[in-house]
Amino acid sequence: MRTWRFRAIIASLMITGLISALEGTIITSALPTITESLGGGNAYIWVPNAFLLSSVAVLPMFAQASNIFGRRNLLLGAVAIFTLGSGLCGGAGSMKMLIAARTVQGFGGGGINLLVETIVTDLVPLRERGKYMSIVYLGATVGATLGPFLGGVITDKSTWRWCFYLNVPIGGGELFPMYAELRNDTDLHQTVAFVCLFIFLNVNHQRGVGWKHRLARIDVVGNLIFIGAIVACLIALTWGGTVYEWSTFHIVVPIVTGFAGLFL
Repeated sequence: MRTWRFRAIIASLMITGLISALEGTIITSALPTITESLGGGNAYIWVPNAFLLSSVAVLPMFAQASNIFGRRNLLLGAVAIFTLGSGLCGGAGSMKMLIAARTVQGFGGGGINLLVETIVTDLVPLRERGKYMSIVYLGATVGATLGPFLGGVITDKSTWRWCFYLNVPIGGGELFPMYAELRNDTDLHQTVAFVCLFIFLNVNHQRGVGWKHRLARIDVVGNLIFIGAIVACLIALTWGGTVYEWSTFHIVVPIVTGFAGLFL
């Protein structure tokens, strides 16, 4: 029998995935209005790409860190970063500032996407994961589909800044949760926090270990190589055929370097 807390977790994770996916696509229809407002020339293409790049680049780091510091702490941090990035995007006064803010927002979005899936695998056995993963990703699918439509409506009826500001009250409210304890000392030791949309969990990780030892367990070099490789690949794919020809060294060198870094 699934408890009400479990159902609340699944429903909240589904809404979490919806919001993150919505932010990844809402920019497409609002981008012409943003470019007209902020200028920036050809730099506009990095507004969606900066979010994608940063959200992918931090995936290994969030995965490793969640095993060291616990799911709840990392999820709280990801939501805080995502909310901060959303506020910075809404208040951007130039295209460069918007791209930088989208990068910050992508850091949080990548962590949210990863930890949502990780929490589901912590909660349910292998034979049931397909069912509950489909429920959670239903929200992400709806969010990705509604994004362009909602972005167009917001820019027509209001200002493009509300494409980002709408995340601030939701994310900010989640940083002050009311906690309810739910303990299982066998495989899962978790704390469930239920406020508005999100539920934050504590899953078993190594406790009683100093911060110095925990930080030493993070593969800093490997994560930096992965981030650099992803940046190189995306730069080549973004510039190829538009800024430079595919056969020029501006494209060939980043692609070769990027795939070499991924292999390494």
